[in-house]
Formats: sequence, structure tokens, C-alpha cells
Amino acid sequence: MKTIPLNPASYREHGWWRDRLVVDDLEDVARLRPDDTAMVTYSADGAWRESLTFAELRDAVNSIALGLLELGIGPGDRVCHQIPNWWYFTALHLACNRIGAISCPLVTILRERELTFMLQALRARSLIVPTTYRHFDHSRLGQRLLEKVESLEYVFDIDGPSEGSGSFQRHFLRRPDAASDPLLLACPKPSADDVASVQFTSGTTGEPKGVMHTHNTLFAATRLLPWALDLTRDDVVVMPSPLAHASGFLYGVLMPITWGQKVVYQDIWDAHEFLKIVDAEGGTYTMGSPPFVFDTIRVCQEMRRDAGTLRIFSCSGAPIPRYLAEQTSRVLGARLANNWGLTETGGATVTPAMNLDRSSNSDGTVSPAMEIRIADDSGKTLPNGQSGRLLIRGASQFRGYFERSELTAAAVDDDGWLDTGDLASIDDDGYISVTGRVKDLVIRGGENIPVVEVEAALHQHPDVADVAVIAVPDARLGERACAVVVPAPGRQPTLQELTGYLEQRGFAKQYWPERLEFTHELPRTPAGKVRKFALQQEYH
Repeated sequence: MKTIPLNPASYREHGWWRDRLVVDDLEDVARLRPDDTAMVTYSADGAWRESLTFAELRDAVNSIALGLLELGIGPGDRVCHQIPNWWYFTALHLACNRIGAISCPLVTILRERELTFMLQALRARSLIVPTTYRHFDHSRLGQRLLEKVESLEYVFDIDGPSEGSGSFQRHFLRRPDAASDPLLLACPKPSADDVASVQFTSGTTGEPKGVMHTHNTLFAATRLLPWALDLTRDDVVVMPSPLAHASGFLYGVLMPITWGQKVVYQDIWDAHEFLKIVDAEGGTYTMGSPPFVFDTIRVCQEMRRDAGTLRIFSCSGAPIPRYLAEQTSRVLGARLANNWGLTETGGATVTPAMNLDRSSNSDGTVSPAMEIRIADDSGKTLPNGQSGRLLIRGASQFRGYFERSELTAAAVDDDGWLDTGDLASIDDDGYISVTGRVKDLVIRGGENIPVVEVEAALHQHPDVADVAVIAVPDARLGERACAVVVPAPGRQPTLQELTGYLEQRGFAKQYWPERLEFTHELPRTPAGKVRKFALQQEYH
């Protein structure tokens, strides 16, 4: 597959970059198809289902944009939001686009410790949260953060559907005529090369880093799947993947607006409910990490049914078992389309529609907007078939880590190559297989667990003399975290005691180890580094 030279002019020439924004796409669709359904939100508890047309979404975006301007928030300001898969997420992001503010989505599992770090790192002025979500009081946490984070001036909470009484609705969703307001009219739209979003990711250090994307780098990633999978405006996207993750953000927020597709949000994953939504809304496309596929297959087998109108199930975010493609086709009656990417690159490889059978033995081919190289540890390019470090560069590549130039320089070389930290090989037909990771990271159901931070906390437990957190295989989630502990003399902590300790220190539940093993000594290299590969072999 021919790739585009590393050159912004060529990105525009080939249509992977452009001089317009996704909010411009919304305005066009709202003008041409004002009464068509743009998005539907389903709440897991069945309390509400809300639907917006493209015209209603456009009006909501303008109203939110005006509300931000009235607070003094404008170009370059970071607007943080911890919103579930509700239509408010997309509307807020597009409102930020309209006025040049930077949208900073934060996954809903994060708690005070993680949020404090991220809000302080961004010097965020505003935060939008749900009032409650999954039985957790986000509104109360938001008020604590308002007192704790010096830069934070405003916290708004969303109370369910738009007719509710949440302060977000009262402030932001009150001006259907906002488009003609002088304050909004006077605010120019940003350039497509300006930073549009910052999303956090954990790297080999375990420290969250703010990944900066422009409108154009996001567009290049967004364009890949419609191009490769023949998706059109007639496809109905059902999105259960968290919108604050790169895949949900690109293909549940941006892609449907740009291509004028109806998108349906499921706010809490449940395979039974997912199938009901597909049936009710005529869903044809979805995306999720392997657990989403496993669960859907299991439920279809139990119910002796297929996945109805679902046509393509894209899979990414965690190691993908090769047998999953055959099961998806046989049980669901849909096709699995493997793809691979990072927060730093968006979707960078995809199995094209014409060769979806290759999902059974590869992670797809590289986007024509990107280049890849397989190299050894010295940087020498390896021949096809050999596994080495996966390097990548191109049109959907991020523009650096927010105010961390030293980390950007360490990740990207002078020629623009990003070292992904993954090991991979490429065959003679251009299909890529990710074979492992250099990164010291556990990926649990698509969620990165910051191993170094968890280990640092557990090291401080009085019953722990030494500890390593490793990934162990899991049939459903891909990986789970296992703590291998050298107990302090005369002590032997339980898993419940260790996870309780992490809870007290503010770690999200998804970061807790789910398995505990004891050893007399951790295997180490001569330099003193823990040989985690040896531990993984022992406790696999």
C-alpha cells in the first residue's frame, strides 16, 4: 500500500489534512439534513433515552460555545470533562472546537489522585462532570477538586437528560439563538493546525502524559476507517467504547459528525443491552476492545441469535486473539476488522474491507497516511518477517506531550519516527503483526494500568519487602494485573489488604491487581532491573 511522503503539503494534497474543522462538517450536515437523527443516548439503568437531530445538536453546540465565552474561556484554554458516553460529550468537544478552546477528555474511572495530577498539569480552568455515574458522586469530587486545584475556576455537573436540573444545563443549554449572539460571532474559528485536544496516556514511566492532537491529526486518523472499511453516511454507529479513549473519541465522536452518520451511545457496557440497541437503532458498525467482542459472542450463543444488522466489529485497544475473527463471523454474522494504534497516532493500521480474512492472522496494513519501520535496538531497519521495534510517523501523529518537550524528544527522533514501544513484524504483503511490547505496561480490557505507580505505592505497604506488577493473560480482558510480592519478614499480606491500601491512596479500582503471588526473591538483571519476562513465564 503506497504511503504519503512525510510532508504537510502532501497531507493536504492527498486529503488527509484540510483547512476546515469538524464543527464545519456539523454545520453543513445540519443545513442539508436538519431533521435527520444525529445521535441517540441510552442510559444503562433505562432511566432515559435521548435523541437529537443534526439541527438540535448544532444549536446545542453554539449554546455551549457561547456559555464558555461568557465565562471568559477562549482560544487555548483547557476545558476538562469527565463525561460518560452521553451526547453532551460530543456537543462540548465541538463547542470547544468552535471557539478554539482545547478539549481534554478524562476517563470516568479516574478519581481524586489522578484527576488532581491531570488538572494541575493542564492548568485547567474548567471541569464538567456527571452529577453521579455508576453510583459514584462526581459532583462532590468536583467540588473537592475546585478547592484543591489552584487554576480551576468552574466545575459544572450534568444531571441526566437535558430537562434535568443540573448546573451544566442551566448555564450552557439555554440559548437556542446563540449562533447570532455578537460574542460568538466575534470569536474566530481556530486553524485546522491548532491543537484541538489533549488526551492522557501512560507510558513506560507510568506517569500520565498529555497527548496533543490538532484538528488535522485527528481528521487523518478519523478518515482511515471510512476509507478502509467502506463506511458511508448510511451506516449507523453504535459506540459502547468510552468516548474519552482514543478509539471511542475518534470513531464515536468525530467520524459520525464528519460523515453525517447517526451514532448511538451506550453509557455502560452490557452485551444484552448492546444487542437490543443494535436491533432498535439498526446499528451496522461498532468498535471495542476484545472483551466487547467476547461478551457479544457469548450472549449471542446463549440466546441462539446473531448480531442482527451489525456488519463490522472493529477491534483494537488490547492484544487480539487470532481466533476471534472466525468466531465473530460464525456467531455474530458480522466481520471482525482488526486495527492497531496509540493515543499518539490514532488508528494507524486497519484490516481493509476487501481482505477482512486477514484479521485472523494480522493487525492489518498501515494507513496510507502513515509510514512504519521495523527496527532492531540499534535503529537498523529489519527485513520483512523479523520482529523488532515498531516505529511510525505520518499525518495522524500527535504534536507532542503537553508542556513536556523532553518526553516528546525522547519518543520522537529527528526524522519524525515515533518509537511505539511495541514489537512487531511485517510480511511481504504489508500486513503487520504486533508481537509484544517493550513497554512495562498492563493493558486490561483496553485500559492502560500505570504499573510503576502501582508498584511504588505497594512498596510502601508495611507487609511488602519487594513487589513487581506483571501482566497475566486473561481470555476475556486480554490481560489482568498480578502482583508478585516478596513479603516482609513474618508478614503475608492478603490481596484484599493490598487493594484496600491502594483504595486509601486514591487509585482507581481498575488499577488494582486482581491476583497475588508470593516469592522469596524477584529475578533481576545485573543492572538491578526486575526480569518481568521471567515472572510472566512463571505465572502465566
